[in-house]
Amino acid sequence: MQVLVIGGGASGMMAAIHAAAGGCRVTLLEQNKKLGKKLYATGNGKCNLTNLQMHPGDYRGNDPAFAVEALRNFSVSDTLSTFSEMGLMTKERYGYVYPHSEQAKSVVSILTLELRRLGVRVLLSCKALCAGQENGVFYVDAELTEEGRRQRLFANCLVLASGGLAGQNLGTGEVGYEICRLFGHRLFPTVPALVQLQTAERFLRPAAGCRADADVTLQVGEKNYRENGEIIVTDYGISGIPILQLSRYVAMAKKEEVCVLHLNFFPGKEKEDIRALVEIQLQKSFALERTAEEAFCGMLPDKLLYALLKEAGISGSEAAGCIHEQQRKRLASLFGNLRLTVTKTLDFTKAQATAGGVDVSEIHPHTMESRRIPGLYITGELLDIDGTCGGYNLQWAWTSGALAGKALAKAVKP
Repeated sequence: MQVLVIGGGASGMMAAIHAAAGGCRVTLLEQNKKLGKKLYATGNGKCNLTNLQMHPGDYRGNDPAFAVEALRNFSVSDTLSTFSEMGLMTKERYGYVYPHSEQAKSVVSILTLELRRLGVRVLLSCKALCAGQENGVFYVDAELTEEGRRQRLFANCLVLASGGLAGQNLGTGEVGYEICRLFGHRLFPTVPALVQLQTAERFLRPAAGCRADADVTLQVGEKNYRENGEIIVTDYGISGIPILQLSRYVAMAKKEEVCVLHLNFFPGKEKEDIRALVEIQLQKSFALERTAEEAFCGMLPDKLLYALLKEAGISGSEAAGCIHEQQRKRLASLFGNLRLTVTKTLDFTKAQATAGGVDVSEIHPHTMESRRIPGLYITGELLDIDGTCGGYNLQWAWTSGALAGKALAKAVKP
């Protein structure tokens, strides 16, 4: 059986490997000059393969239960076994799994070697333009960019694994979604996910680069979403893992919904506790001898502390004993509930994932085969499934790709 796979990323390579291992004759089309270009950038170049701590809430979409069901059929342990059998040695740190080399290149190399071993035909610099089906046979019109010519390829089955819109500077694009539409699939609007947020307030800009632990609440209209961890102040707004986790809800907010971040820089402490901290710090024996900035030294990074003091109407150089009650209340409020108005997310070039995509109610969760078009398989980021930070999106790529490849292999057997 002839199989065409569009996309030489994580899910495409995994689908090709499992299909070829089962006896399919596979051709893999990749528009870049090398396979796995986006993989090289994951995990800051270390490639966070997956995560041992897998929970249903780690996946989002209009039907996140679809991902949970798929993971039952190709799990984290299946992923680790697959890579082990291919010869990749891994290491684990706090549940995060990396290649032992801590080089993303190792993962791409192992996958490439396995494709070669299994005889997968790989066409690089081969950009899919459109696809269709005639008399039960799939075709893909592709451009061989380096040769400057076009070619029509045929197959019994087609795997769409071209990725989402995140990381557009890495060669991603709309073609996969366009082909899904051509085949009649319904798509939910696509927006950036796992991306930084731009805020309206300017007073934090001098603190750009500061990091601090915080309880983070995102208010979108009437709804609240919560995360905690290290946030990063930037010159355009705010970043850090908790912010990335919440960003999809900003991107999906309705135009009339106002998005507000609430940051508590003393995680776990309530309003009254933080007010008490401020008062205690000013009542200590040294307070009368110190400036305001000196009195609160060590509570927050210096630049962030100075920015909050200024916003509270307190000069960092004024005597700590001169801070009046209204200023103390304002400072305690900024420490425990700093409100930032979110204007937008950054764009797809900065995003790590795409939220939205093909409606998974039109896909079989055990095989990734289209319910509309038999023989058509859709995997990875094209589907309306996105994960949180920590290897969950890559795990989704491995799972969806492997399930498609295994289903194709099963179809070959009599």
